[in-house]
Amino acid sequence: MRLFSIALLGSFAAALPASAGTRLMVAIARCQVEVTRELLEAGADVNATDERGAPISRWLASAGSGCTDANALEVARLLDQHGAKFDRSTGKSGPSLLVNLAPRRMPRTLVFLASKGAGDPTEALRAIASRDDLESVRVLLEAGASPTAGAALGSALMDAALAGRTGSIAEMMKHVTDKQSPKVLAACEAARRSGNGPVVEAFTDAGVAPRASPTPAKSTYQPRGLTVEESKLLARLLGDVPTSCRFIQECGDVVLIDCNSAADGPAYYIDRRAAKLLATCGGACMRGCTGCPPPTWTCELRTPRTP
Repeated sequence: MRLFSIALLGSFAAALPASAGTRLMVAIARCQVEVTRELLEAGADVNATDERGAPISRWLASAGSGCTDANALEVARLLDQHGAKFDRSTGKSGPSLLVNLAPRRMPRTLVFLASKGAGDPTEALRAIASRDDLESVRVLLEAGASPTAGAALGSALMDAALAGRTGSIAEMMKHVTDKQSPKVLAACEAARRSGNGPVVEAFTDAGVAPRASPTPAKSTYQPRGLTVEESKLLARLLGDVPTSCRFIQECGDVVLIDCNSAADGPAYYIDRRAAKLLATCGGACMRGCTGCPPPTWTCELRTPRTP
C-alpha cells in the first residue's frame, strides 16, 4: 500500500515546476497524510523550497481534489512536528499559506495555521469576505483579523457589504469597537445605495446609526472639455494636465474633473475659489485613496461614478 500511495504522486508531479516536483511536495498538495508521514520519517526536507523560493508547505491542499479540512489539518500538524517554518517571512514570493488556504473552506486548518504565523489573518479575511463561508470568516476574526483594515474602499467589511453577506457582517461588527467609524459608515452607505435592506439592517442591529441622507444640493452637470482657466488651475496644482481630462460636474466652488477614471486614471475634486486640490479619486483609488468625495461635496454624484 505504501508503494502504491507514493506511485500515485507521479502524474501530479509532472504538472509541477521541475525543481519543485518532489514527492513530499505532491503529498502536501494532495493532503495525503500517510505518504507525508512516511516521507518525513524517511528524512525528507520539510522546509525545501519550490522554484520561486517559497516553502513547499505553501502548497498545502493546492491540488484540491481529495483534500478535506480533516486531512489538511493532519498534514499541517505533521509538517509542524517535523519543524516546518510557516512564517510568512520565509519565502516571500506569492501569497501566504493562510491566504492560499482561506477560500478552500477549511476553518480548522486555518485556526491551526494562524496560530503558527502562516500569514496575516486580515489578508486572509479580505480574500474570502465576499464569499459564503461564514465559519472561515468567524475563525479568522477570532485569530485577530481586522474587518476595517485597508484602504477606504478596500476593507473586508466593505467587500462583505457589497456582496450582501449579512452573516459575515454581523460577525465582523462584533470585532469593531467604533461602530460609527468612517469605514463602517461607508460600508453601510454602500449597502443602502445598492438597495440591500437586509445588509443595512445587519449594520443597524450591530449598533450602527446610518448617516441621514441630506437633500442633494443643486449642481451643474454638463460634461465638457476644460476651459483655459481650468487647464491652468489643474497644471498649477498637478504640474501637468492629462489630455483625457474633462469637466464633469460642479458643486458650489468645488469642481469634479475626470481624467479617465473608468480605467485606472484619477478624478480630481478641486476647490476652484481656493485653488486647492481636495481629493484624488476614481480608478486611482486602487492605490489607496481616501476621503472620496470630500465633505465639501454635498451634491448628488452623476456619471461617471467615483468612489
